Amino acid sequence: MKVGENDLAFGGQVPVTENDAVSVVVPFFNRARFLKRLLDSVENQKYRTSRVFIVDNGSNRENSEQAWTIISQHRLGERCIFISTLKRGNANYARNLGFLLATTEYVAYLDSDDWWEPDHLKQSIDKLKSSGKAGSYSGHHVYTKYGRNTNRSINVDNVGSPVELFFGGSGGVAQSSSFVVSKLLVSGLVEWDENLRRSQDHDYFISIQLNTRGWVFCQDPHYCIDWQEGGTQGAVDGASIIHFYRKWSFLFSDRLADRFFIRYLTACQLRGMGNDLRVFQGEYRQRFPMSISRRLVSSRVSVFCLAFIMILKRKMRRA
Repeated sequence: MKVGENDLAFGGQVPVTENDAVSVVVPFFNRARFLKRLLDSVENQKYRTSRVFIVDNGSNRENSEQAWTIISQHRLGERCIFISTLKRGNANYARNLGFLLATTEYVAYLDSDDWWEPDHLKQSIDKLKSSGKAGSYSGHHVYTKYGRNTNRSINVDNVGSPVELFFGGSGGVAQSSSFVVSKLLVSGLVEWDENLRRSQDHDYFISIQLNTRGWVFCQDPHYCIDWQEGGTQGAVDGASIIHFYRKWSFLFSDRLADRFFIRYLTACQLRGMGNDLRVFQGEYRQRFPMSISRRLVSSRVSVFCLAFIMILKRKMRRA
């Protein structure tokens, strides 16, 4: 089914009508070449999906037409609803719209260049049912030209804070393609922040943890990220990340804030993002009284050295 912008002119919440059913929400933007792989992975799930909402928020005409051809020819096609908003949005706008349209007890998110292993939905929903939590998450498998790496994440309940999970050095991860949520327990309490282009996964995770019954952790990763052809590989958007930090700054101890800023200062240096680096330096120096040691840590020379060390470590791991 193909839906245009004029078909979406309604407000309010859609009531949940399908118990134990799950809808999949896919934000889509110019990634038709990955869509068959995604649909195959949804079709192969051991837990049947009721609907797949593919929300195209501004793709060029060629990609939109390719996507529709793939959907209409796929065995899952009759359960897919292809929505074109006819304007450029962001992934969070698409996720919110898909969540609104879903009439199922559970909603799962899947980015358009990612895919699931067959156990993902079954294990996630089994965990939700047994725990009574609002959402489930896990680590992931990352595919690069060097092979597959597995990031297993950790249980947020064991670290005490979602900020500690992400920035405390524990290696915790939680990304959108692992998220499965209960619509009844999330609706009206949490939405994806449409002002964010990056850090949106962190933001949504924290909102769920603080404003609902929280997350249940799935120890075994069941979803896959493609950094060989598709993924953004940890892209930085300075304005989004500063917005995220200011929104949740009350959760950051000095230790966590220090780790947070050094992480993004180094990322900007690695990517040659001089303007964003200066923005992070300014925010860092507002957070902390500027002792000599603090100025040294946030200086361009120190950040350059840290970035150089990171490059060496990566090359050694790949050797």
